[in-house]
Amino acid sequence: MSVVCECLKYADILNEIIDCCNLISSDKRFKRNKDLALVVLCRYVFGKGLNGCYSTYKKVIESQKSAIHSAVERVKLRHKVTDLRHAVKEADDSPALLDISEDTPTPPSRNLSTEKFVYIDPDIDNLLVLPTNTDLHSSPLLKDGSVVLQDKASCLPAHVLNPSPGSHVIDACAAPGNKTSHLAALLNNTGTITAFELNTKSNVEYILVDPSCSGSGITSRLNSLTDDQHSSSELRLKKLSSFQSVILKKALSFPKVKRVVYSTCSINCQENEQVVQDVLSQVKKDFTIEKILPSWSHRGDTLDGQFPLGEHCIRASPKLHRLLDSF
Repeated sequence: MSVVCECLKYADILNEIIDCCNLISSDKRFKRNKDLALVVLCRYVFGKGLNGCYSTYKKVIESQKSAIHSAVERVKLRHKVTDLRHAVKEADDSPALLDISEDTPTPPSRNLSTEKFVYIDPDIDNLLVLPTNTDLHSSPLLKDGSVVLQDKASCLPAHVLNPSPGSHVIDACAAPGNKTSHLAALLNNTGTITAFELNTKSNVEYILVDPSCSGSGITSRLNSLTDDQHSSSELRLKKLSSFQSVILKKALSFPKVKRVVYSTCSINCQENEQVVQDVLSQVKKDFTIEKILPSWSHRGDTLDGQFPLGEHCIRASPKLHRLLDSF
């Protein structure tokens, strides 16, 4: 997936290089499949070299090494840059966000001074906002677990759930675990978090439901780089919506549950407002929907009154918040 994203990100530059050095005409395999040429060239120019590539493709690139290097320099001059990466307008200009562990011994702002630390997020207290393209992968704070790289949209569900320290909390669809880590920070490492897919325990009071979804909020960031603007079929959305409703209704069936938060990284009403409204209509004797984060301006979609509960929900978007599209 990372290779695909890199190819999409640098596609225009790679095509310029290919045109400059006539790489396509150098091998019949590349003639038949230009996408293959893009992938191999991307690994060579922007990646970690050609280790792992078939020897045939490696030989083609190595035989054209001088022409490729010359093409790279011409493209740099054309774009007036010294690094090809600077010739690309980033598809994602979101700031770097750090979720801070509550037991961090040293103030992160001090340790991040060399990273041009900007400010504490205005909505979530333990979230730091750093400049776009800040690379923290080698930071000691990240390596020792003091901070976690996380999009703000992914922090909102746990922030809204806001469990009391000492509570028993379920993260119903926990992988890969970022929201679980955030919940642990909110609990000050007290209480119990059960992170799983299915459980029968009955003393749970808070449940965060972030089920499998179409991921359209994530893939929408790459739509401008692809020809596919409608990757989620109606049939798939119908199946996902049905599955999500079952998961949410199950969460609401726990006898001692006080609060349930439902979230997705989808832009589709069918997976979001519709799921909430359909499930709530079945449990309205026991539960009501709360208007979360009233000061958040981007509310859920009401679709001209079709989903009146949308006003109680929130959405995030790259254009308005520089965050992932999410619900």
